[in-house]
Amino acid sequence: DMPSIFQILLSWFPMLLLIGVWIFFMRQMNGGAGKSMGFGRSKAKLMEEGKNTVTFDDVAGIDEAKEDLEEIVDFLKSPNKFHKLGGKIPRGVLLVGPPGTGKTITTRIVANMIGCTDEWHGLHHVPCTSFGIDQAKQLFHELRLRSLSGKHLLILEECEWLSAQVQRFLKDALDPATNMPDSLIVFGTSNGIDGLDEALVDRFNVIEFSANEQFAASCHEKIRSIWMRLMNEEPPAEYKRWGYGDSGNFSMRRAIKHAESALQAAMTTPVR
Repeated sequence: DMPSIFQILLSWFPMLLLIGVWIFFMRQMNGGAGKSMGFGRSKAKLMEEGKNTVTFDDVAGIDEAKEDLEEIVDFLKSPNKFHKLGGKIPRGVLLVGPPGTGKTITTRIVANMIGCTDEWHGLHHVPCTSFGIDQAKQLFHELRLRSLSGKHLLILEECEWLSAQVQRFLKDALDPATNMPDSLIVFGTSNGIDGLDEALVDRFNVIEFSANEQFAASCHEKIRSIWMRLMNEEPPAEYKRWGYGDSGNFSMRRAIKHAESALQAAMTTPVR
C-alpha cells in the first residue's frame, strides 16, 4: 500500500539534515529568502535562522576539517575560558576549496552553533562580488560598535573577488595589533587563494576543503544511508555518479541536487 501523507512527511526529517538544510541555505544565499540589512550603502544580507539543529556530522565530506572547526567553535562559544588558559581567539577563518565542497553550509553551521542565527543575533553575510571599499569601511565601523555588546559573525563569500583596495583594508582591520573586539569574528570562503594578498591570507586561520575521491565517497555514503532509512531500499545504481560534471569534477551541491530529483521521482512513483 502507498504510505500515508503523514508517514511520508515524518520520513522527510532525516533527509532535511543533509538535503533540505543545504538547499534552504543555498536558496537564501542566492536571494530567495534573504532580507536587506540597514548598513547604509553596505551590501550586507541577512541570513534567516535555520529551523534545524545542524552540526558538522550532518555534512558529508568535511571530516578532515571537522577537528579544526570544532576547536574554533569552542573558542567562539567560551572565549573567556580560553583567555584564562592563555589562548587567543582567531580574528578570521578562511575556508578554501573548489565549488561544491561544503564551505558555505559550514559557515552556516558555525553560525548556528555559536548562536549567531540572524541579523539581530549577530549574523552578517556579504557577497564579495559587490563589496567596495566604502561598504567595507562602513560595515566594519558598524560591527565594531555593535560587537561591544554581543557576539557578531561576518561571513565574506567568495573572497577571491575582493579588490586589492578592500584586501589591504581587511589586512589592516584583522591585524592583531588593532583593537578589534574578540566578539567580532570574520569567516571567509574562497575557491582559491592565488589571487589574494599573502599578507591578508596570513591574518586568517586557513582550513582547506577538497573534492577528491575520498570526499565524493563520503558524500555518496551519506546519501545512501539516508536514502535507505527513508525508502527502505538501495538508491538507484547510478547514485555513485551523482555530483560529477561533464569535466569529471565532483560537487557536493550537484550530488545533493541529483539526489533530491531522484528522491522526488521515487516518492511520486505509484507502488504496484
